Amino acid sequence: MSPQTHPSDPESWLAIFDALNNIPHGFCVYDAQDRLLFVNEGFTRIYRQPVSSLPSGTHFLEVLTKSVALGNYSGRTPDEIWRDRKAFIDRREPGIFLQALGDGRLIAITHQPLANEGWAAVYEDVTERRRQETHLQFMAHHDALTRLPNRLFFDATLRAKLGDLSEGRTLALLCLDLDGFKAVNDRLGHASGDALLCQVAERLRSTLKESGMPARLGGDEFAVILPDTTQAIARGIAERLEESLSRHYVLGSASVADVGASIGLAVAPLHARYADALLAAADEDLYRVKRLRRDHARASLACSA
Repeated sequence: MSPQTHPSDPESWLAIFDALNNIPHGFCVYDAQDRLLFVNEGFTRIYRQPVSSLPSGTHFLEVLTKSVALGNYSGRTPDEIWRDRKAFIDRREPGIFLQALGDGRLIAITHQPLANEGWAAVYEDVTERRRQETHLQFMAHHDALTRLPNRLFFDATLRAKLGDLSEGRTLALLCLDLDGFKAVNDRLGHASGDALLCQVAERLRSTLKESGMPARLGGDEFAVILPDTTQAIARGIAERLEESLSRHYVLGSASVADVGASIGLAVAPLHARYADALLAAADEDLYRVKRLRRDHARASLACSA
């Protein structure tokens, strides 16, 4: 049937109504006085309103009142919803908007004015689609193993925060890696190494709380952005992180690992003003810390010999 065809025989209309009842979306048609002319089964499934409760001629306000009574609009009254929707309906403009239901579902409503001064609306449950989109967006910016922000998100965040850095404010950056991580991988296997990295991520989160953003840059390399943090405060945070990350790791029922953490520090604008230079300064400080530890270990061995 072409869009220009206007069926007049009852069988054609029954076929149309049957098709509308079998689409997954909800569909309603109202007249110029906002009285219900048609509602399909998809609408009653979404809003959990029996067809028998929505006879032809039911006013839209009454539809909303029954829906509120079923818990579809948590914390809102029928009159409040009616005022908002009526103002939109009276503009006689098409539009799409989202509606959050009381049970957490999200409904996309497509509104279309009709030539007879009435209007139609299509209702689509987009809860799962939005959940998947949110998950994909999260995974694009986070490390799949540790769930920490990844290198891409870290770089973007660091650049943005440095770009917003105003006169007199500071930002500290910590770069850290794990001492002895390769030995854990070699001795216990990569599954144990992955478990250790997940525990490292959790210790970073619990130690930092809201004071900074940890990220996994790759392998056993991590970084922490500390906004509005002076060099002295950042050193204190680095010491707490080092202590937390150096405690025993239980990897399974019989495996225990001991690793340490080396941490480098750089502060903007003291050491650098731009992201790449600040990261290089923190990396340089990290290597300095590692060299000092190696030299100290060699000196200790020489003394004991």
